[in-house]
Amino acid sequence: MQQTTLPHGGKLLLVALSAVALSLAFTPAITPAVEPAIEPAIEPAYGSSNWWRWWGTNREALLHHWGQKTPGRTFVGWGDAVVSRGRHAIPPPMSPERMRRLVPDLVKVLEKTDETNLRMRLSYAVGRIADGEATTAARLAMEKLLSDSSQDVRSTMTMALGILGDRAAQKTLLALLRDDDKGHIAVRQSRVSDGVRAHAALALGLLGAEDVVEDLVAVLERDDPGEWPIQANAILALGLVREDPQGEVLRILLDVLENPPRDDRSALQVPIALGKLGNHAAVKPLTAVLLDDKGERTRRQSAAIALGQLATCYDEAAVNALIDLIAEAAEDNLRHFALMSIAQIGGRTPRSPQAWEHTPIEERLLAEIRKPSHKDHGVWAALALAVYAIEHRHLVPVAIQEIIPLYESEGDPDEKCGFAVALALLEAEEYGDVLFEDLEDLTEDFFRGTVALSLGMLGHEDAREFMTDRMLDKSTTSGQRISLNRALALLGGRITTLAILGEWKTGGDARRRESLAAGLARLRDPWAIDRMLAMVIDDGATAPRAEAATSLGLLADKHLLRFHEALIANTHPDAGVPARLSFASY
Repeated sequence: MQQTTLPHGGKLLLVALSAVALSLAFTPAITPAVEPAIEPAIEPAYGSSNWWRWWGTNREALLHHWGQKTPGRTFVGWGDAVVSRGRHAIPPPMSPERMRRLVPDLVKVLEKTDETNLRMRLSYAVGRIADGEATTAARLAMEKLLSDSSQDVRSTMTMALGILGDRAAQKTLLALLRDDDKGHIAVRQSRVSDGVRAHAALALGLLGAEDVVEDLVAVLERDDPGEWPIQANAILALGLVREDPQGEVLRILLDVLENPPRDDRSALQVPIALGKLGNHAAVKPLTAVLLDDKGERTRRQSAAIALGQLATCYDEAAVNALIDLIAEAAEDNLRHFALMSIAQIGGRTPRSPQAWEHTPIEERLLAEIRKPSHKDHGVWAALALAVYAIEHRHLVPVAIQEIIPLYESEGDPDEKCGFAVALALLEAEEYGDVLFEDLEDLTEDFFRGTVALSLGMLGHEDAREFMTDRMLDKSTTSGQRISLNRALALLGGRITTLAILGEWKTGGDARRRESLAAGLARLRDPWAIDRMLAMVIDDGATAPRAEAATSLGLLADKHLLRFHEALIANTHPDAGVPARLSFASY
C-alpha cells in the first residue's frame, strides 16, 4: 500500500481534531479524557489568518521532514532536529533496553495511584515506551483500569491500548466497540459508554489489523444518531488499516464517500480516511467532491486536504481544481487548504527534465506571494512556497527574496511570526540577526515562542543565552517555556538540560516544577531520565508527576511509527480531524 511520506503541511494537524473519539465536531472540543495530556494551547486571541493553527498541527511532521532535507543537520527524534556543526553535543538516543527498564516502575505507579490525571498521563507514556515483552504487563494494567470509576480514565485506557500496539488487546477492544457481554465485564458496567466505544474504534485502527474491518463497517451501518460519534472514529480507523491488498477498505470508503452519512461530522472524515489509506485510486472521486460547489463546505475542505496527501502533478484535474479554488473560493479555509495542498502535491512529484508539470503550481505560489488574490493569503502563500521549496531548492533564493520584504513591512505580530516561520523553513540564516532583535522586543507567549523556534531552526547561536535565561525566569509562562525549549533543542539542548536540572533541585512551587518538566520533555534528552522518573514516583504534587510522566513518554521513539503519520492531517481544527488526539501520546 502506498504510504504518504511528505510532511503534513500543506501536519498535521493541526490536522486537526475534534480532539477525541467522543466528539469529532467541526469545532474542536477537547474532552477531559484527552485534554490533560495535550500541551497547553499557545494561540493568539487575535489575528486574521489562523495560520498558527495549521502550524501547530503540522509543525512536528514538517520539522521532521525539513530536518532530513536540510544540509548540516542531524535529526534526533520526532520534531526535534539538532544543529550539528561541530559545536553542539547531540543527546544520545534512548536505548530500547533503557526504555524497557522504565516500564515496570511506571506500571507500578499506574496501578497504585488513584489520581486521575496521573493515571491518564502514565497510560499514554507507558503505551509509548513499552516494547517487546514489556507490553504484556502494560496491557494487563491498562485492561484492569478499564473498570475505573472515572469515565475519563476508562476512555484513556482504551486509547492507550491502541497506542501500546499489542495485538493481544484486540479482543478486548472489539468487545468494547461491540458493547457485548465481554465488554460489560471489562468495564464492570451494564453497558459500554459511547465515549469508550469511540475510543475503542480508533484504538483498533491504531492496531492496524485487517480483521477488524467487518466490525468497523457494522458501526457505519447503524443509522442511529447515538452512534454518530462512534461512526466518525470508525471511518477514520478504516483509513489506518495497514494492508488492503484486495482493495476492500478502499471500496468501502469510496462507497461512503458517494453516499455520505447523515452526520456531517462523520461525512467529513471520509476524505481524510481516504487520504490516510494512501491509495491513489481515490484521487478522481475526491476531485469530484472538491468540484461540487453545492456540497457541504467542510467535506470539500477535507477533500482538499486528502488530495494534498494523494495527488501528483500529473493529476491535472485535481491540481487545476485546487488552483482555481485558491483564487475563486468564497470560503477562506478552503482557499488556504488548497494552497497548502498544491505545495504538498508539487513537493511529492519528482521534476521531469522539462518540469512542465510543476509550472502551474510554481506560477500560482509565486503569484500569491507577489499579488495575492485575497488579502488573507500572505502568510499562507509564504508557508506554502516554503513547503514546496524544501523539495525544489532552486526556488529557495527567490522565495527568501520575496518573503523578507513582507516580514519587514508587516505590522501585525501574528502575520509577522508566520513569515518568520517561512524564512526559517527556507534556511534564511542571513536574516537571523533581524529575527533575534525582534525576539528581544516581544512579550506575548505565542509570538516570542514562534520567533524563538524560527531562530532555533536557523541555528542562531546568539539566541541561546537569551532563550535559556528566559526559560529559567520565574515570570516565564509554561506555554512560553515549552516553545523556548523546543527552540533550544534545535540548537542542541544539553546546556539547557543541565540548567533545568539545576533549577529543579532548588524545588519551588508545584506549578513551576510542572512547567520545567514540560519544557524538559521537548529537549528529549536521555540524561534527564532518572530525574523525571524520581519525580513521577516521589513528587508531592500531582501536576509535576503527571507532566514528568508525559516527558518520559516523549523520550520513546514509538511516536515515529504510523500512529502519528496516520492521525496528523494537513490542516487546522476546523476540518474536524482528530489531530490533537495524536498529542495525547505526544
